[in-house]
Amino acid sequence: MLSVVVVSFLLQSAGPSDTFTLADALARARSKRAEMIGIAARVEESRASRRLAGRFGNPTLEYSTVAADENRRVVLSQPLGTLPRLGFDRAAANAQVRAARADSVQRMANLERDVARAYFGVVAAERRVALLQDLARLADSLGALAVRRAALGDISDLDRQQLTLEGTRARLQLSRAQETRLARRAALARELAWEDGGLPVPSAALGEGLQTEEAAPAFVLEEVPEVERARAASRAAFLSARSLRWARLPVPGVFVQRDWSRVPGVPTLTRVGFSVPLPLFTFGNELMDAAVARSRLAEAQANEVSLETARALAAARARVDESAHRARLAFDSLAAGVTQLREGAVRLYDAGRTSVLQVLEALRAERDAQLVVVDELLAFQEARADLAALAGRSPTLPNR
Repeated sequence: MLSVVVVSFLLQSAGPSDTFTLADALARARSKRAEMIGIAARVEESRASRRLAGRFGNPTLEYSTVAADENRRVVLSQPLGTLPRLGFDRAAANAQVRAARADSVQRMANLERDVARAYFGVVAAERRVALLQDLARLADSLGALAVRRAALGDISDLDRQQLTLEGTRARLQLSRAQETRLARRAALARELAWEDGGLPVPSAALGEGLQTEEAAPAFVLEEVPEVERARAASRAAFLSARSLRWARLPVPGVFVQRDWSRVPGVPTLTRVGFSVPLPLFTFGNELMDAAVARSRLAEAQANEVSLETARALAAARARVDESAHRARLAFDSLAAGVTQLREGAVRLYDAGRTSVLQVLEALRAERDAQLVVVDELLAFQEARADLAALAGRSPTLPNR
């Protein structure tokens, strides 16, 4: 009889219809989070700067008159100092746009990582609450059964009291799990900018991807957005330094001047000339030296980013592999083993060959093992989300 009660409680589950998938959560975050506005604004800012970079200097038009002798003068001047650096400035601006795009991809991946971690945190919290609710109901049933058996003299009052206390312990654990669930749901609502009332229940399985992903994927380091951003920023700094080096050239400006007068007999004069900045070859040395220093610093930072990203990816891949191994081991061996122990204890109890306390210990062991499985599965999902973010990928996209 007791075995039927145990199985019925462990198999109970309630599946709410108001659910949503991880893809739904990510789509909601992309459409509602204010961070998305900032991500798009950074790219638009870099594109606007590119439209300004390398723009040829505008000419100036000067007009003057002398009322006494009715002389008129018009001067059109065109500076050419920016001409040698146009190509470098445009290339540097293109590199800055590439850096901004890579940065936006990385920020998007980080946002989706946070959503995925919060999403599976809620899934794990819901699973813990369900397990502990089953345990609490089962402990209450065992407590009621113990009261009846103690009245019949089958067990001692001490055994009855221990079973009653076990029900209290189960309720305490359930209360902590429910508090954690509320905190997890609040965290997910924050990640989704959820302001529409009750948050739906996540529908994804906690073991999603565990059986299909044999090993953590490897990524091409140069295709990682953070590395792309650092390399593009280094390239932009290098081109800016080259631009300032060419800016030191004393490129002359040209002008066209036309003089005329309303006084009869005064000829109209047209002059064409040029102007040279003074002193020659010394203007902008300080700016060029500072730009060269920034270029060297950006190159060093890009190399450090590559090294650190390679280290982080290797550590994240190892974490995914090992967390998957632990999750499979806990799910396939630990949970199954303690379930067999509990079933054996229940059979022995039904046959009158063991005490109810041994059944209780078996139930505790099964409860603890099931919670360990939940923790290991959550660790696997968090490891997958972290690896995808490091590589600039979405958690819902294939990693290979």
